Amino acid sequence: MGYQEDYNQTLFLQAYGNAKPLKQNDEYQRYFTYECGIANPRAYHEQLIADGFLIPSSTAETLKGYKVAELKELCDAFGIVKTGKKQDIIERLVQNVAPDLLKNYTNKEQCYSLSEKGADFLSQHKDYIELHRNTVWGISLDEYEKEKAATVETDFYKIALGILEKK
Repeated sequence: MGYQEDYNQTLFLQAYGNAKPLKQNDEYQRYFTYECGIANPRAYHEQLIADGFLIPSSTAETLKGYKVAELKELCDAFGIVKTGKKQDIIERLVQNVAPDLLKNYTNKEQCYSLSEKGADFLSQHKDYIELHRNTVWGISLDEYEKEKAATVETDFYKIALGILEKK
């Protein structure tokens, strides 16, 4: 796999690795098409699932995507105390409601989260996330990879600074 594909996969896992459902192609961020060249984001998402980078989310992971007001509505429905921080409310729901019942209330669509394989991949490619976040610096992926290969430096910001100093 080349660095462009690693970059694409990193950005996709970063965006959709935390309890997100599959979407229709036009619902994904447009940069996947324009920046990454992913013509069919849904099929790409499905492939990452098939390759084991994403797995079905637990109910607790899915609940993290809910707004506090939505979680409090669930608490009302099940007669559970709805005060406290978001994480406390989620823990109370998970501990006090049968998993199947809670899943019926929460899963409108199956959500997917990073598997261990996906988390490891993302951890190994954090620099691509930073490169994407800092596109205003005008550093291309090719420039970054060329500089990274020419140095023993591993810190993204030091590599980026080296590129910017040469410009």
